[in-house]
Amino acid sequence: MSSPGDSPHHLLVVQLNADLRSAQLDLLSARCATDRLRLRFSPEDLARYADRDLFRKASGSASALHDFCRNIEKAIQTIDAGAEAKDLPPAP
Repeated sequence: MSSPGDSPHHLLVVQLNADLRSAQLDLLSARCATDRLRLRFSPEDLARYADRDLFRKASGSASALHDFCRNIEKAIQTIDAGAEAKDLPPAP
């Protein structure tokens, strides 16, 4: 016997949030690594001595992540604005 909470949609939401928690941990690790670079080297040191191809790849990844997160933020604002228009509480 299954309960309403066991629907395929519910299970996908649970998996999505588990993946999001895992990504949050990975991003924290990346932020720590970036902070170590920032604290140890100046932007000029990195520009002069860092492997440029490696930097371009890292910068491209950071830019793609920024764009992805910004699109999610816009979607959240749209959903919350729609909920406000219908006098519904915002999603958690």
